[in-house]
Amino acid sequence: MKTKSKQHNKWQHGVVAQIPRNSLIMLIAAFSMVILPHVAQISPWIIAAGIFCAWWRWMIFLGRRNFLTIWQKAALALACGAAVVISEGVTQNLETWAALLIMAFALKLLEMKTQRDAYVIVFIAYFVIATEFIFNHSMGIVFYELCALILVTAATVGMNQFHTRVKPLESVKIAGKILAQAVPLMIVLFVLFPRIGPIWSISSPNQQARSGLASEMTPGDIAKLALSDEIAFRAIFKNTPPSTNELYWRGRVYADFRNGKWSEADIPSKFNNIKKVDWVNNQKTEWFMPKINKTEGKKISYSILLEPTHDLWLIGMDLAVPKTPSTGVMWDYKLVNRQPVQSLLRYEVDTYPNATLNSWLPQFLRNQTTHIDTNDNPKTIAFAQNLYAESTNTEEFVEKILNQIRDQPYHYTLEPPKLEKENSIDQFWFETRQGFCSHYAGAMVYMLRAAGIPARMVGGYQGGEINPITGHIVVRQYLAHAWVEYWLPKKGWQRADPTAAVAPSRIHDSLSAALPENDLNSLSTFTNVRLNGLPGLQKMMFLFESLEHRWNVFIIGYDSKLQTDFLQKLLGKITTAKIAIILFLGALLSTIFVAISLLWSNRNTTQHPVIKTFQSFVSRLQKYGIERSPEETPAQFIEKICKQRRLDEQSYQPAINMLNNLLYNPDASYTQETLHTLKNNLQALQLKLS
Repeated sequence: MKTKSKQHNKWQHGVVAQIPRNSLIMLIAAFSMVILPHVAQISPWIIAAGIFCAWWRWMIFLGRRNFLTIWQKAALALACGAAVVISEGVTQNLETWAALLIMAFALKLLEMKTQRDAYVIVFIAYFVIATEFIFNHSMGIVFYELCALILVTAATVGMNQFHTRVKPLESVKIAGKILAQAVPLMIVLFVLFPRIGPIWSISSPNQQARSGLASEMTPGDIAKLALSDEIAFRAIFKNTPPSTNELYWRGRVYADFRNGKWSEADIPSKFNNIKKVDWVNNQKTEWFMPKINKTEGKKISYSILLEPTHDLWLIGMDLAVPKTPSTGVMWDYKLVNRQPVQSLLRYEVDTYPNATLNSWLPQFLRNQTTHIDTNDNPKTIAFAQNLYAESTNTEEFVEKILNQIRDQPYHYTLEPPKLEKENSIDQFWFETRQGFCSHYAGAMVYMLRAAGIPARMVGGYQGGEINPITGHIVVRQYLAHAWVEYWLPKKGWQRADPTAAVAPSRIHDSLSAALPENDLNSLSTFTNVRLNGLPGLQKMMFLFESLEHRWNVFIIGYDSKLQTDFLQKLLGKITTAKIAIILFLGALLSTIFVAISLLWSNRNTTQHPVIKTFQSFVSRLQKYGIERSPEETPAQFIEKICKQRRLDEQSYQPAINMLNNLLYNPDASYTQETLHTLKNNLQALQLKLS
């Protein structure tokens, strides 16, 4: 008895707990589908290792490989841990943790034997799907992950099917129904549940390569950004947007130049009592902010949907005054957020284009914006000082620099020659004479400082593409730009753009109009810059972009403010009781929807017309005491009752032949005429039997 019990338990754990074939196939496919989007964040070697583990598990399923021993698994785990450290480093950023999770996911797949292991794989897969949204929440990735979610759920469904049923498509269909039933409740919770901040904080993703403008910049860095077609931000104007040549989007301010590199400057630590930021809802306006209510000129109102920068800086046109809480204006007039922008951020801005920026300069700022190394770039210093001596004022000096760029053979290009760290501006201005916007802006700032004029370089974006479908403006990374700010007494900071001198079409038209053919070919193919001559493809690009924009506005950008506005329109004055009631009603309607869908799926299907005709014949015979046994086929039933009544075979055989042909011949098809003939034959037979 004891031996028999052990064998019985072995049978249960060895067979019943095994993973069905269709579920195993879907688990391996789901694993590959779930980890592929992470190739944008983590090393491709990690993804390749995961795919290798999935392949090995497939080979085990086919019987061509064996499961690993405990020592082999230990060695593989150590090797994978070392690979993560080598490829991702030891920093505690999200990419490293995601790589470790995927490696654990792959190793667990490799040792998966029983249904318990498969359920662990399913739970990890759900978690990996969720982690992708930390890095990317675009509409395309959401629909991709929805397909992955259906596949993972289908694998779970497959594990609860009979082992002899190998129907992956049936499992996928059931998984789709399960997730569809959850959609109403999901919508109710998304729309009505209070939008709260995260319960805990996590380290920022290391996404510097995708963050756009950096805090330090060499003259060629913006040219590298111009090769990217990624969207930097979108702008929605309340009224008609300004013209393209007026769209100067301020990002960072570079005031320090050392060893051929520009960088942002800070207020010296000995002036730590000076306020640096004017935050929204601040009761006292800081020292650098002009009196907005007395500023002459129009106000431009707009909203910005900024893509993740993983930094504090924001985008706005001068003078930008943000209206969204947690945003502010810094002392150098760039916008900042209290927390790094880790996901799509929507904020509102008012711009006052005629405001005076710094009508007076504090001494620390004057020193900061006039400093140069007199031992670096001596030719440029001498050239600037001589040119300034020939000028009557600063405005004339600025115009002479711009005329020098217009008259001399300077060239605007995305692929300028590489400059040395020492005397880089001399080398550019007098030798190569080829550069992008930051080359010209940096050289002009240096010359202004050589003449004792406060000047700095501003990095941001210039221009934008208007989407004709929705009317919003799209600014991509290839519109990154740099220009000059110089200071005049009482007038404050003035903008000068040397790019308008070397390539006027870049400012007034577009980037494509300013670049030579070989530079234009280096840009991404599927951008509006390259698709100017292909209106069909350009319209398609606008359509997809407008869909993504609506997704960002109504889904990703659905924050507490938008929720409050929506609920106020829906409920009037918002109270806790009203919120509770509407949440209850929403949950009730979702439950009713699920109940109706379940009842509908379990409804009786419509009978086949031939079966329905035969059943009607059987029902009529019951009046004469003739009953049909459940196990009898239509032919057996008719033959039995006809022989009992001693009818000749010719009287009932045509009806039997017709029924057998219509019910069991796959090539036969019924028509209204055929059904009418069958009905007449059965009615005639009924009369004979009665």
